[in-house]
Amino acid sequence: MKKLNWAFLILFSFAFVACDDDDDEVTLDTTDPVITITSPTEGAAVTAGGVINLEGTVTDNEGLEEITISITDPSGTNTELTDMTIRDFLNDDRNADFDLDINVDANAAPGDWTVIVTALDDAGNEASESVMVTLSE
Repeated sequence: MKKLNWAFLILFSFAFVACDDDDDEVTLDTTDPVITITSPTEGAAVTAGGVINLEGTVTDNEGLEEITISITDPSGTNTELTDMTIRDFLNDDRNADFDLDINVDANAAPGDWTVIVTALDDAGNEASESVMVTLSE
C-alpha cells in the first residue's frame, strides 16, 4: 500500500509540473484598419454625367479581410458599389490599394454626395473613412 501511495504522489507531481507552462499569453488584435483616401479631395466638384475617381490605401497590423465602397446621395440613400475580399499573400493581406471610377448618372440629384470606404480586418475590427463631393448639374 505504501508503494502505491508513493507511485500516486509521483504521478501527481509529474502531471502538475507538465501543466505548468500551458499558460502562454494570447494577444488579441484590437487595432482598426487605417484608411487613406487620396482622391478625390474633400469638397471636390463633380458634374452630373461625370466620373469620380476614388483612390487610396488600406493597411492593417495583422491582416485585412474585406473593403467595401459605397456612396450616399443628398437624400441619404446609400448604395454599395463594390465589395472586395482581400487576398494578397505577398504582404500577408496587410496592405490593399483601391482605385475605382464611379460613373455619375447624368440625372443624378445635385448636392453633396458622400463616398464611404469601409475596411474589415481578420479579427473583425472595422474602420470607415469618407469624402464628400459636390455634384452640380
